[in-house]
Amino acid sequence: MDELKPLISVVIPYHNSEAYIADCIESIVGQTYENIEIIAIDNLSTDGSRGIVEKMRSEDSRIKIFDCDRAGLAEARNKGIEVYSGDYLFFLDSDDVIPEDSIEILYNAAEKNNADYVCGSYRTYGKSGPNTGRNHSLKPFVSDKKEEIHKYILTHGKSSNFAWGKLYGRNIFKGVSYPEGKMYEDIAVVPAIIENCNCLAALDDIVYDYCQHSDSLTHSCDVEKQMDGLNAWIKNAEFYKENYPSLLPYAYENEIEFSFFLMGRIRRDGLGINKDIWKRTVDRIKADRKEAAKTSFKMKAAMAIFAVSPRLAGSLFSNYSLIKNHTK
Repeated sequence: MDELKPLISVVIPYHNSEAYIADCIESIVGQTYENIEIIAIDNLSTDGSRGIVEKMRSEDSRIKIFDCDRAGLAEARNKGIEVYSGDYLFFLDSDDVIPEDSIEILYNAAEKNNADYVCGSYRTYGKSGPNTGRNHSLKPFVSDKKEEIHKYILTHGKSSNFAWGKLYGRNIFKGVSYPEGKMYEDIAVVPAIIENCNCLAALDDIVYDYCQHSDSLTHSCDVEKQMDGLNAWIKNAEFYKENYPSLLPYAYENEIEFSFFLMGRIRRDGLGINKDIWKRTVDRIKADRKEAAKTSFKMKAAMAIFAVSPRLAGSLFSNYSLIKNHTK
């Protein structure tokens, strides 16, 4: 092991993940970059996950186990931030895996560009397994200018809103914690993370395999809880209105894309029982559509269709927005 290289902490929150956790941790154990600590955060698991992790710990001293006695992914990630000791931090969800050279690719980019926030590209997969899914590639980008970084994340790097698949320097989470008890907790902290960032590097290299399965939180959670995502985007728009007003149309574009995703969920689960949420979502689009329409022809067309029929716009654009906004 090359202990002269910086220590990189990989935080893996897990809850009842016995079907996935071994493959997840094994993908870290086999990394070409070896100076790693693997922090497994047990988030109130009641299945066999803990036994699997303990057995793997007995075989690799780099694995450490910590308990988080507050239910929730945000809570477990905050625990990881609290206890990790590396020079860099990487989040990996317990049902995902990463290619064997992912950490090395991200670290080399950090060193080459003096970057403390490195975003890699990813691919999605289902039953067929890793290496079989759809690639979601970022446009390569490097900058140490805050406004440029914010604009990149808002316009070219939508997948950069996810917590996973990133290499973070130690100062990135200074004064920042994930909002506990919320879904889409990673979206809510992106502006604050960028404000702590000295330099962002985004890569088109695939460094993460994201597993999509039917029992994921997005698929199983009710529509009311999905409103956490829209509220996070609304809060982010308020940040840009105050701090980077020229970027506000792009923030509204993100907010409206998520609104279309939410409209698709409402239609799937039943408009009758979600009438109030539908109205709140439609009203939000109405309030911000003129500014959002300035960003692209696509958004201008979407807003024109929405003006004629919110239901038609929701039907046409909800699947597109699902691709852009999927998460655990």
